[in-house]
Amino acid sequence: MESDSETRWKTDIVQRLNDFEVAKQETEQRAENFCAVNTAMSKEVDRLKYLQQLQHQIKKFKARRSNCMEHETVSGLSILVLCWDLALCVVR
Repeated sequence: MESDSETRWKTDIVQRLNDFEVAKQETEQRAENFCAVNTAMSKEVDRLKYLQQLQHQIKKFKARRSNCMEHETVSGLSILVLCWDLALCVVR
């Protein structure tokens, strides 16, 4: 038959194991949440980078168009080139 101190010791160990299991589950849930937030933030950063690149490409296109309009007569070919540049900006 077990003594009172052995019973308390076993009860204490079981309680600690239960506490550790709860802490483990909470930690795993937090890690999942951090991963979800990290993924969402990474997607937002990628979206913002894309918009920044697009803005840069549009500025380049406008500069080329402006330059083309000021320094040369607009031919069908130069219009085609400008349209192609704009299409590339939008596709990227």
